[in-house]
Amino acid sequence: MLRTPLRLITASLLIASAAAFTTGVTIERHTAASETHHATESQSTAEPAASGSPSPGGDGDHADSGSSSEKPPAGEHASAHAAEQNSEKILGISPEATGLVVVAVLLSLLLAALMLTLSSPVAAAVTALAMAAFLGLDIFELAHQLHESRSGLAALAGTVGFLHLLAAAAALLTIADTRRRLSVT
Repeated sequence: MLRTPLRLITASLLIASAAAFTTGVTIERHTAASETHHATESQSTAEPAASGSPSPGGDGDHADSGSSSEKPPAGEHASAHAAEQNSEKILGISPEATGLVVVAVLLSLLLAALMLTLSSPVAAAVTALAMAAFLGLDIFELAHQLHESRSGLAALAGTVGFLHLLAAAAALLTIADTRRRLSVT
């Protein structure tokens, strides 16, 4: 077991990024559920008001049908917007599917454990590659959150991306350090 400072830093960054990622997914799911609930609620309150208004006939009837036709599209727009937010996919796969989130967190924790228990530079190389792939997904998520005007979640996605970048850099430095230590002995 080789616990150099670089390996400890890499493992710590992996654990911190997994925790931040889990927090971000949880917040985003809660936010999406709230938006869907509010969109459904606003659509259901718009319909009774439109259908419950008296119809005086003639021009008044035309005005009522115009106002009732305006409210459901707003409700539909909100529902469609909430559905659009949930349809974020990469190559037809939702990166926020529960199974993939669990796999990503478990992979980060496994890589942290490997960094602390294996002295092989291969474990560090795999960690660096995995963190580079996660960074790509983080950039995609950051752009998505900015597009949705969710500055808080965008900041969290940027933080997770920065942690993944630091973990990849620390893993690469670990490779060099491990090779240096192996050549000295």
